[in-house]
Amino acid sequence: MTPYSQEAIYIKEFSARTRNKELSELNGKHFQVAIIGGGITGAGLANILAENGISTALFDKADFASGTSAGSSKLIHGGLRYLQQGKLGLTRELLKEREYLLKTTDIVQKLDFRVLIDEYSWGKGELTLGIFLYNVLAGHLKVQKMVKDNLGIPGVRGYFPYYDGLTEDTELVMYNITYAHDRGATCLNYTEITGITKVDGGYSLEYSDRYGVKSGKIIADVVVNCGGPWAKRIRDLYDRNGPKNFSLSKGIHVIVDRKNLNMDYAIAFRSHLDKRQLFIIPREKVVIIGTTDKFVDSPDDFSVPDEDIDYLVNSVRRLFPSISRDKVIGTFSGIRPLFGSGDDPGKISRDFHIDSSAGIIDIYGGKLTSYRAIARKVARIVASELKISIKTKGLPLLGYSRPRDGSRIRHEALYECPLYPEDIALRREAAQIYNPSALPKIMEEAKTVLRSMGK
Repeated sequence: MTPYSQEAIYIKEFSARTRNKELSELNGKHFQVAIIGGGITGAGLANILAENGISTALFDKADFASGTSAGSSKLIHGGLRYLQQGKLGLTRELLKEREYLLKTTDIVQKLDFRVLIDEYSWGKGELTLGIFLYNVLAGHLKVQKMVKDNLGIPGVRGYFPYYDGLTEDTELVMYNITYAHDRGATCLNYTEITGITKVDGGYSLEYSDRYGVKSGKIIADVVVNCGGPWAKRIRDLYDRNGPKNFSLSKGIHVIVDRKNLNMDYAIAFRSHLDKRQLFIIPREKVVIIGTTDKFVDSPDDFSVPDEDIDYLVNSVRRLFPSISRDKVIGTFSGIRPLFGSGDDPGKISRDFHIDSSAGIIDIYGGKLTSYRAIARKVARIVASELKISIKTKGLPLLGYSRPRDGSRIRHEALYECPLYPEDIALRREAAQIYNPSALPKIMEEAKTVLRSMGK
């Protein structure tokens, strides 16, 4: 099996039925590791720990991938703008992950970008050097010159081509969690950890099933906080003194029908309103435009303000005058957990930070692209806490994939543990983003499938 095989591989059922059984046997169980948070970081870590035979329980208070991991730009990238901020180490690590995922899996595909050159863009010399460095850090010695083609866009003098990776964030999370479950991890969505107490031999964690109204306690030798934007709230369960440099930033995206902005490449450009870098990304039947970057106080604030929609629409309209507010067919948002200080969220590092003390590990920050690197580093810390040796090279593996035919929704119901129709429609299919007009039909099909399984 290759590291990210797409071969048909037998996996055991992971559904509402198996969840009910595992919950009925959960109270009083002892695990080596408890992970709180079922986004991409927790999913990748559970994958590695389960592969190493470490007894692991993963909890999420809502559905898997229902937070930040559903609201990203879906890019696996090194972050060209991070070079401008002097973050060479971060960019190098992200590009290493990008290259690995592009070479070893078909869940990440190459996406051609064009950086537009106009009166609001970076300078030609700046971009020539930046893209050269970007290529070198990715292992490619290539000098890229500006292409003198305005792509039919008014005010544009040319563009610089480069590439990054494109994925579906929620799918990547589910592939990791399903594989972890298949390797023996207990993975429970809609199960909130409500208390953490130090006890002899580890920690006692109180849980509350938000679906079936069960509650109980488990014991874990090590606790890992993978709460993403909720990381501070989780830490508050056992320590109200930190972290001090943790903040939240919201990014929104707008969706337009691809018939209104048809292109087979992505565009990076700077808004004429504030010179912030924005993306235009074609995806199947739609085009995604993003993103904003504003501080917010609450990790639950997934609202999409009208002024942010107007900002994105007006920024794109300068380039494509046919785009207007009435062309927006959908929106989505995500909350970035940031570790660092500063008044401008765009200048706070996107790198991750780990606090580890006496068997509790907190993870702050990080990106979708860096999830494997974070998971391997934390897994090694876990191994040190447990005083065992583990393998991390080449991990996490993805020994699971969905069919691409009409059986997909039933497959997701059987192997990805959705409890509600919207778990399938919004987070397995992401229909609200990629196929908004089909959302009611997909919801209905999901309801029928779950009902046939006794839901």
